[in-house]
Amino acid sequence: MSYMARYGERLSNNDFIDVEPGLYDLTIKGYLGLSEPFAKSGYGIEFAPVTTLSDVADSAAVSDVNFELVAR
Repeated sequence: MSYMARYGERLSNNDFIDVEPGLYDLTIKGYLGLSEPFAKSGYGIEFAPVTTLSDVADSAAVSDVNFELVAR
């Protein structure tokens, strides 16, 4: 079944996540200017299956990561 066919089943915060249990590498992308039936802004999460997770230092913080806005 396509994503759009199930769009009405999304969570009240407009999220819709249907993922098999497992280990994944994630990519998060933000979007602006979306058209109906979507909210005007949103994000997408890409899940890529992996066999092991990357090591993360105990002292790691989100402020240590560089984020980049890209106009397309």
